[in-house]
Amino acid sequence: MRNLILSSVAAIATMAAGAVSSAAIVTFQQGANGYSGTADTFLVAGANADNPRGTNVGVQTRGDSHGLIRFDDIFGSGPNQIPAGQQIISATLTVTTNNQSVDGFQFHRMLLPFDEATDTWNTWKSGTSGRNLTEGVQADGQEASTVVEYIVAPGSVDTVATHTFDLTASVQAWYAGQANHGWVILPASTAQTDSWIFRSRDWTTQSERPLLTVEYAVPEPACLAIVGLGTLRLLRRRASTGPRR
Repeated sequence: MRNLILSSVAAIATMAAGAVSSAAIVTFQQGANGYSGTADTFLVAGANADNPRGTNVGVQTRGDSHGLIRFDDIFGSGPNQIPAGQQIISATLTVTTNNQSVDGFQFHRMLLPFDEATDTWNTWKSGTSGRNLTEGVQADGQEASTVVEYIVAPGSVDTVATHTFDLTASVQAWYAGQANHGWVILPASTAQTDSWIFRSRDWTTQSERPLLTVEYAVPEPACLAIVGLGTLRLLRRRASTGPRR
């Protein structure tokens, strides 16, 4: 009986440890599964410095152009949302390059909101609502994080193809309570002239629009462990009273 109890204790401990989690994957892409929360645009100097580019079919980045993208409504209790009480394992952004570039680029987490319908190169030098007096988005810890979330190495987007970037840290930060304002894609140098353009949420083919993929851990029900504890109590009671005659 003692050996049986010890075996039961080990089994219950295994069940409790195994009740930690399994993995679930959710995806967010404009027009897929009813999702409509993608916002993207780019801010560009020159002749279009005062023109919003939110309806453009591409998101452009170069020395004088900053790309912006955000996925709203990814957390919650609704269908295809990430519910509370989970653990974010990974998050990736997949885009389809429309105009390749040999230059390098950087993703930074935005700290201020942007509006794809109204924001331009020049609205980001207003000095209001947290914005500074410099055109475009600055990774200064005020408009965007100083931390580079992902480095797009020179030559890595020089083909018209899909490219995937690991942006787990951003989604983890948002899930932990920081505001989700998306990302800005900045050039590695303001001298860059070779534009990188990826297909936006307004691209005609839905499957080629930006895709956010998030994997998270799902806690398993603890009912097996509860049943196991009850069984252990019964075994202990029988052991203390001895075998029935």
